[in-house]
Amino acid sequence: MIRNLVTLLLQTKGYAVLSASDGQEGLELSRNYPGTIDLAIADIDMPRLNGMNLCAHLLKERPGIKSDSNVRG
Repeated sequence: MIRNLVTLLLQTKGYAVLSASDGQEGLELSRNYPGTIDLAIADIDMPRLNGMNLCAHLLKERPGIKSDSNVRG
């Protein structure tokens, strides 16, 4: 429900949003998206691929992504 709300709010502000139900789906969306990804929001505890591992893959596969390493639990 929160994911859907955040997606809707960002889209109404004109942002392109890739929304995934778990970390593995998020990684697959990233791999298939040709554009720039400016922001990734992930939960630490997600099915199939947790947020920390998702971020590690994104940083490795998309060298242009900046890491804030600001983790909130």
